[in-house]
Amino acid sequence: MEEPIFVDYNIGFDNTIFILSSILAKNITLDMININISSDVKLKDVNNIIKFLKSSKKNTKIIFGKSNPIMDLNNNEKNFDKKALDLIKEFNYEIENSPKIMLDELKKVNRKVSFISTGSLSNIARMLLACPEIKKNISKIIVVGGAIYGGNCTPCAEKNIFSDAYAADIVFNSGVPIVMCGLDVTEKALLNNKEIDEILQGIRASKNEYFTDYVKDELTSLFESLKLSSKPLTNLCGIMYACSPDIFKSDKCVVSVETGGEFTYGCTVVDINHVLQETRNVDVLYSLDIKKFSYILKNFLINM
Repeated sequence: MEEPIFVDYNIGFDNTIFILSSILAKNITLDMININISSDVKLKDVNNIIKFLKSSKKNTKIIFGKSNPIMDLNNNEKNFDKKALDLIKEFNYEIENSPKIMLDELKKVNRKVSFISTGSLSNIARMLLACPEIKKNISKIIVVGGAIYGGNCTPCAEKNIFSDAYAADIVFNSGVPIVMCGLDVTEKALLNNKEIDEILQGIRASKNEYFTDYVKDELTSLFESLKLSSKPLTNLCGIMYACSPDIFKSDKCVVSVETGGEFTYGCTVVDINHVLQETRNVDVLYSLDIKKFSYILKNFLINM
């Protein structure tokens, strides 16, 4: 039986492959996706996501919301791309109260759901604060964020955690099983040129009705750009773990989120050496099998 997945999604450069993989992946079913709109979201991103989800003909609930930090009461939308907001309305959507909708949907399901978060944990934290008893409906929360060592936003903080450290602290200490898919793993999700060329060849030759010329063009553009930029497929790691956890190595650790400190705010303090005599609250991913990662991705896109 496929595991139901809820995604709290911050749009990134790899949204094409993330959305397609979440639809095509085996062992999971994308029941709901909340797409967070921020000031840097572009019209094309919104258009692609809606097109891909709609054309999949699956019953995925799509909502659009915001991800405001727990300590930030400013809900001003004036900096949002007006064309992106207009497009959302054109498709009969609106900017909604994401934590409330997520909570309502979670109450409806008759079995446990796993969450994947690819941005800040603000919405999930608000949901847990509003209804702590909903924890029993959550199988695990896969957090694409954090790091064992170093950071990419400050010397010791990863961007998604740094964007709302208070929310991350609430989620990590909620008692819900947490999987931290941090920089130590996501920065290893790199395809070499040979693997990219094999994927491109398969995409161009695909006769699957889902692979329209538009989809092929978007995928081709993404993978060609990866050959030039060498960017890791960060967000995809969340989907990969949900459907194939065995390709990752992990360790159960005590993890705390630093919410103070001039230089350490947002740091995920991971007791990797198990010094603390406390309950280990997070499954910390620290390695992945990139060959299997590439093989599974090719199966998603080519051998459907």
